[in-house]
Amino acid sequence: VVQQERDLEFLLRSGRVDMLVATYDIPRYEKITRKVLPPYFEDTLAIVTPADRTFAFRDWHDLMGKNGITPQNNQLGREFQEFAREYLAIDAEGNLRMALRKLELNQYDYAVGSAQMLKDGLRRFDNQKLHFLPSLISTEDVYFGFSEASPCKAYTAYFRNRIEQLARERVVFALLQHHISDAD
Repeated sequence: VVQQERDLEFLLRSGRVDMLVATYDIPRYEKITRKVLPPYFEDTLAIVTPADRTFAFRDWHDLMGKNGITPQNNQLGREFQEFAREYLAIDAEGNLRMALRKLELNQYDYAVGSAQMLKDGLRRFDNQKLHFLPSLISTEDVYFGFSEASPCKAYTAYFRNRIEQLARERVVFALLQHHISDAD
């Protein structure tokens, strides 16, 4: 696990990290990674709030003026990341447990991230004081990506063929349903 995103970029550029197991379409990785097409599943970005401090959420603008948190190195998708950088206050720090704990302690108004990751975190940490807002932020394709500096990039075609097979057989969906409660 890489703690700082700038460290991840360095490790990808140098080939010391061979592969990203789950990445969205992130512009800054386009020149340093070889994205494996097709995506192997679709993920949704969601918002979790303290159960006693919910707010109306129709679109991204409703997050303006509120303080958000996401685990460090969490990807938020191309369009939302650009919007957030310009208009929102979202801290990226620590791991999922820490982010949810800070939200529970009212240090933040909301947490944002992968709906699957957040669902799994609430289940694993048995957190009943937090809940999902009903509207989702966006839907993002999730890819494998090989470092352009890694010899493993030679396996791109093999991964592409396997991903196409897994998609036809709905294997990823089955794994999510088995390992993460309420997978959609």
